[in-house]
Amino acid sequence: FTTILAVAGIALTFALGQWQTGRAAHKQALQQRLDELSQAPALVIAAASLPADEVMLRRVTVRGTFDDRYTVFLDNRIYKHQPGYYVATPLRISGGPGSAAGQHVLVNRGWVAANPDRSLPRVPAPAGEQ
Repeated sequence: FTTILAVAGIALTFALGQWQTGRAAHKQALQQRLDELSQAPALVIAAASLPADEVMLRRVTVRGTFDDRYTVFLDNRIYKHQPGYYVATPLRISGGPGSAAGQHVLVNRGWVAANPDRSLPRVPAPAGEQ
């Protein structure tokens, strides 16, 4: 019985080692992709809708106006040992005929500190076309 447990323990340890090696390879490939995309020019979102896989992890440029009514606060984000929120606001894409006008993209506008009473801070979006 002890031999069976030892063999099972060795097999489990080996499988976990292979799993960690696979994770490391995946993270290295992802980092390489991020490095490549950071050097690529920004993708301009002005034409018709683009599939998500074409813009995933890419830098993009888009023009439009923020819709402050639908701002989202992502809670429990710590920055320099202080609790706060990431602020994300939809940007209504502007453009001419054949463009993605009328559609929205969610823009991460950055981090803001939480109020001591945990009420949501006021973070107005810039007015006009951005």
